[in-house]
Amino acid sequence: MKILKFLIILLVSTSIYGQVKIGDQPNTIDTSSLLELESSTKTFVLTRVSNAEMNAISPLNGAIVYNTDEQCVYQYNGVWQNLCETGSDDQILSFDAATNILSLEDGGAVDLSAYLDNTDNQALTLDGNILTLENGGIVD
Repeated sequence: MKILKFLIILLVSTSIYGQVKIGDQPNTIDTSSLLELESSTKTFVLTRVSNAEMNAISPLNGAIVYNTDEQCVYQYNGVWQNLCETGSDDQILSFDAATNILSLEDGGAVDLSAYLDNTDNQALTLDGNILTLENGGIVD
């Protein structure tokens, strides 16, 4: 009899699916949520670590922490990635009037020849970051 009870408990426990909601309205949880936090007066605080502490952790991909030295959120994806950096990409834009190719310094180019109607002597010029089509308009 004890074995039968144990087997029933084992079978029932393997099919239980749990969801947790913490905060306001704990009885209403979205069906796609495993964990849901809701509050209009409280916040969720990430694990706070220094650079040295963060680099000593080898977590699963997708882990996130707040780095107190950098004052930024980091995500782990094989390496710790700073999520606060906006990625300043100050590349120089250039234009070759002979070939009508607009290029970026570190790669990437577009041939604008197909957009020129040379029957009326149009020309493209680049001044800083303003590309001008003679007799046609300005692209900023």
